[in-house]
Amino acid sequence: MPWSKPTLRDLVERASEDLSARLLDGAPLRPQSTLSVLAITRAGGEHMMYGFLAWAFQQIFPDKAESEFLDDWAAVWGLKRKPPSASLGRVLVTGRPGSVLPEGALAQSPENISYRLAGLALPSEGDSSPGSADVTAETEAEAVEPGPLGNLPPGAQLQLISPVAGIRPEITVTADGLKGGADLEPDDDLRRRLLLRIQESPHGGAKADYVQWALEVPGVARAKCFPLYAGLGTVGVAVWGLPEAPVLPPELVARVHAHILERVPVTAGPGLYVYTPEILPVDILVKIVPDTPAVRHNVLAELADLFARSAEPGRVLPRSHLTEALSLSAGEYDHNLLAPLASISPTYYQLPALGEVLFVEVQG
Repeated sequence: MPWSKPTLRDLVERASEDLSARLLDGAPLRPQSTLSVLAITRAGGEHMMYGFLAWAFQQIFPDKAESEFLDDWAAVWGLKRKPPSASLGRVLVTGRPGSVLPEGALAQSPENISYRLAGLALPSEGDSSPGSADVTAETEAEAVEPGPLGNLPPGAQLQLISPVAGIRPEITVTADGLKGGADLEPDDDLRRRLLLRIQESPHGGAKADYVQWALEVPGVARAKCFPLYAGLGTVGVAVWGLPEAPVLPPELVARVHAHILERVPVTAGPGLYVYTPEILPVDILVKIVPDTPAVRHNVLAELADLFARSAEPGRVLPRSHLTEALSLSAGEYDHNLLAPLASISPTYYQLPALGEVLFVEVQG
């Protein structure tokens, strides 16, 4: 039968009955007496001991273990917690024709995040704006410090920390943005990889193997494998990041491709396709009862959690799951989902993501 930890009240009663039976022939302890204080003190110590035993018991199961013990379990199965990853992407550099940006030049964002730029020689000729002889070219940029703070949207501006002859100090992030920055792998993600490794043992290139290999790369939060992606002998692997920045930069996708290529069977390499899906925004139009700021906040949280857990390329997201998330929102009594009117059916190249959520006010 299942074991349940006794409550502090239960332990106080047990200690009191024990002391009463041994010292008072069963007479009840008097409140505020020395024996009552001893009973409470003893029960408090036992309660802490039971709490520790209950916690320690959880650590022997990989699906319940906490950080330190989860790392130990992962090591047993040959896994390591992924380190933080730095943001990657491309930027636009403008300057006089023929000017050279040295390898490793540093630029800084308004938030004082530093980025290391790849070396670049501006072309001797090129398109220039009217009244200007300057030319523009692209180069790679990577955040010096890992973490999500280095992610930047398209068009963000950087400034060269040290002047470079012939190069303008203003650096512009390209349309793809700087992405892929992530913190140290959290417990839930490591636990998910560990359980996948335990439940899906390596099979020398089975479907689950490709997912495990992709998830080993820092910056990759989720992955999905599509056998026969482009015909016989091909495999497609979709990889994406955290919900706040799911589309990964091409540089990180290339790292994933190279990482998997080192592990696939020799004959499978030429047919390997690794890509990051494009976002399929899903706008929500809903009427909720009661319509209060708190309930709206809870609805947004439940919808965001649903897309983070369930949205995948090539996988239908049933409309009923949206209504279920609305019903699970704390404080919600009733709702009417006005849009979408059908389930979301993404292609292999699309990742459904929560778009704009509009609340229709209830007419009273």
